[in-house]
Amino acid sequence: MKLRRDVYIPAVEAVYAAMSSLGALADPGNSRSGIQEKFVEAVGAISKVNAVAGLETVAAVGTLLQRLLAVNLELSVKRNAIEVTYGQFRANADTVTRAVAEHGRWVQVQTSMLFEGPPVPEKWNFVANQIAFHQGQIDLWTVKQAACSRELQVAQLAFLRAIAESQPKLTEASVSASIALRDELGMLDGSPDLLRRTLAENGELARRALEESIARMEREIGRCSMVSDEKPVLVEADGYRRLVEADAYDAQAPIEWAVTQVEQLRSRIVDGQSVVIMGSGAPLSIWSAETFDEWVLSALPNTWAVMQADAKRFKAT
Repeated sequence: MKLRRDVYIPAVEAVYAAMSSLGALADPGNSRSGIQEKFVEAVGAISKVNAVAGLETVAAVGTLLQRLLAVNLELSVKRNAIEVTYGQFRANADTVTRAVAEHGRWVQVQTSMLFEGPPVPEKWNFVANQIAFHQGQIDLWTVKQAACSRELQVAQLAFLRAIAESQPKLTEASVSASIALRDELGMLDGSPDLLRRTLAENGELARRALEESIARMEREIGRCSMVSDEKPVLVEADGYRRLVEADAYDAQAPIEWAVTQVEQLRSRIVDGQSVVIMGSGAPLSIWSAETFDEWVLSALPNTWAVMQADAKRFKAT
């Protein structure tokens, strides 16, 4: 009995360790090799049960091991997508950092030229073009970094969905193995069926909690059904400037033009398409109609007022 206790208790702990290590694969900051090493150790601890257990327990533990290994294989494939996207995200971030450094260097050159007396027009134009070029690089790669960040979220959501889908079978196998182990250790208090239902309910609660977390993450990035290859609608700085200028005019025609442009952009968001605003400050990535309306209200108040007035007239008719 002592031998069985020395094997069974670590095996029960190893089941939780194995499932925990599988979940850790969702974070690209965690080392895959370290996680897999812990998973292999956990599987080894569980496998020792086969050396001392009875036939029923061996069968239950074998089913659990098979399902753990199958889930590990599936999640390893999902992890590949996370690693590739994360690598691209880091590369884009490094490019932005280099572009910012180069932009700052050319700004320093331009500032030095001002202290050296009237600048030579040709040199001044060259430096100004370099500053504009690197600013464009900052804007471009910042947008790509934001898009890559969303693709990373999509890959992580796919990973979490795979865990949620596999959880019922894993729960069933772990419950059967747990009851078999408790039976051999003489730790079955009361009805085995009642214990099975209790453990199954605990597993279902865990699955529901995971589903709720997934739903919250989906809402945070704007919608529940996402396609990873969508490209954002980009409002360039020049387009942003024209929108602001049109909003500032008293004449009706420019504001109507701005209203048309804004409504077209908003319709893309409703369809699940991102809008990235390149104007003053950092690029603004918008994934929900509500956030877009807040931006229009703050950046284009006259356009917003016309849109609201049109909406009221439409309701009145």
